[in-house]
Amino acid sequence: MLETNQAKTDALNTTRPFDEKTVMARVHNGDKNAFSEIVVQYQNRLYNTIYRMVSSAEDALDICQEVFLKAFRSINSFRSDSSFLTFLYRIAFNESVNYRKRRKRMVPMDFKCNPHCLTKQEINQNNANHTENTQTEDSNKHIQKALDWLEPELRAVVVLKDIECLSYAEIAQALNISVSTVRTNLAKAREFLRETLKDFL
Repeated sequence: MLETNQAKTDALNTTRPFDEKTVMARVHNGDKNAFSEIVVQYQNRLYNTIYRMVSSAEDALDICQEVFLKAFRSINSFRSDSSFLTFLYRIAFNESVNYRKRRKRMVPMDFKCNPHCLTKQEINQNNANHTENTQTEDSNKHIQKALDWLEPELRAVVVLKDIECLSYAEIAQALNISVSTVRTNLAKAREFLRETLKDFL
């Protein structure tokens, strides 16, 4: 499902603007192609968020696949008062936390990845070229290690706010917490990262 041809993606994007409400209505009406459009629209952003949570390109692809399957199976529980991407983020957070509980040893993450449109080809290219700049690689390792030390709730807030640029309200919906908790957790996470990384960045 995630092995979507880029030309097909571009064609869908240029043929008509993506209207989530319209597409979701088609999904609820049994249109088999409609959910594929959801996947095409959101798969790269969702993948990148999961990648930053679990630090493994291969496992992030598997988790992303599982998220879309679970979202499809529970489509009737989706409330249209929030975006479907927020709904996906909520599932992704739970799946990522479960993954991290199962695997304590994580693969170092390459922070040079495109935060919004990372394809499998780009993942392979990034992994192949990750030793080009030793200084950048060392910085990435320190950043990754600092993020790994964060509690999942704090790490998720940082990823969704500082990388995915979600609003406080969207993060609150995605993580099922209050906006005030989002602000508190974000402040804690940023302070921890600043203190931990002050000698490296």
